[in-house]
Amino acid sequence: MKDFRILESRFLLIGIFVFSLLIRIIYFYQLKSTSLFGLFSTDSVIYDQYALEILKGHFTSSQIFNPHYSFFLSFIYMIFGHSLTSVALCQIILDSLTCVFLYQICIHVFHNKSIGLLTSIIYACYSTAIFYTGFVLDTTLVIFLNVLLILMLLQAKAKGRFVLWLSSGIILGLTLLIRENIILFLPCLILWLFFIKEKKASALIPIFIGVLIVLLPSSIKNYVVEGSFSPFSSRGGIHFYIANNPHANGSNTILPNIPSSPTAQVEAIIYQTKKEIKKELTSEQISNYWFLKGLQFIKNNKRRYVMLSFKKMFLFWNSQEIALNLNYYFCKQFLPILNFPLFSFGLIGPLAILGIVFVVRQKLTDAYLIILMICVYMAALTIGFVSARYRLPAVPFMIILSAYSIHHFWQLTKFSKIRELILFAMLLIVFFVMMNKRIIGINPGNNFSVSHTNLEMFTTVKIYLKRR
Repeated sequence: MKDFRILESRFLLIGIFVFSLLIRIIYFYQLKSTSLFGLFSTDSVIYDQYALEILKGHFTSSQIFNPHYSFFLSFIYMIFGHSLTSVALCQIILDSLTCVFLYQICIHVFHNKSIGLLTSIIYACYSTAIFYTGFVLDTTLVIFLNVLLILMLLQAKAKGRFVLWLSSGIILGLTLLIRENIILFLPCLILWLFFIKEKKASALIPIFIGVLIVLLPSSIKNYVVEGSFSPFSSRGGIHFYIANNPHANGSNTILPNIPSSPTAQVEAIIYQTKKEIKKELTSEQISNYWFLKGLQFIKNNKRRYVMLSFKKMFLFWNSQEIALNLNYYFCKQFLPILNFPLFSFGLIGPLAILGIVFVVRQKLTDAYLIILMICVYMAALTIGFVSARYRLPAVPFMIILSAYSIHHFWQLTKFSKIRELILFAMLLIVFFVMMNKRIIGINPGNNFSVSHTNLEMFTTVKIYLKRR
């Protein structure tokens, strides 16, 4: 009987993986038949170029640029050659594995296969997650590492083994290198360990060792190149100012005389800094300069900053997929599968909020780790700025809570708890209306000129390269 259950569980995991894989492969072949496929954004070009430099043995990129996703690309290029198709297919496999990991997280947290299966189906059919698998951007990899991190922590807590805590630290270190704002998760992790009454030393020491193993090589490299022992890129201060300045609106602000592309923004701001200071500066000094300018704006505009922060939190929970590099609404016009009635944030967000309420009421302490991860991303984007690409790593955890909400509604119906059912249904309607409200001053879907310009520019580059 036990062997049959193990076999059944394995078949279920394979089924989840294959289901997700098929959807993403159909999407990929539709994407590849359009001019959207390839290096469609400037960030993709930079990532690709540095990956090729890594293969040549050149590791000394400026600290102002985060190169760690390029190492992932270089590994793929080393095996399959310079193939963007291979990158997309690898990301499709990672995202399909994410579906499997989400199922396993639900088994750990809720001990319920139905919730796990529902979570996996929703994520497999989540349109924005499908969308990013086909582009040379770090989003899919970040999601994979985040979900794997939470799964590994839950397994380490259940089994208490040193190697699992160490593995959790290594995965956390890798995530930190690719998306630095996850550093806010560290105090949350300590809080969670304290709350579950885990032996802090037996867990924190191997986690710390694992993080150190990953970050130390990057620290040494940055010290050799820039004289800074920080393992992270030095664009944090620039991003902070982009998010907190007199023109800020909560999303990626286009500053006067500065391009709209994130990578081009950073390069233009570096040039502007050197022009203002009139001397050579290290990447860290440039970052600090703009960080202080951002703090100065906050100090001089306290009331406006508070309102701006509330707006960012509202944008974080809003259904709009705010463009950064790629305009989802523009691209989906050419991708038939994304026009199917797939799951979107407008439905997931309201259910996730109710899921948080249900988890707290039921005192499901393992699920607090999921809530903390969502809070980390909300805090990070409140300090910075909100975009679909930066919010997406939090969405798998919202989907888990959404699936739990649906399950809870079913339980209320099953046991005829009519008063609670009506109350929570009314709350769901309120949240749905609020989160699907269009925000004034934010235009996520109609700024097609940038997308058309990118498309024309990269199509021209492709033609030029083919003729050489």
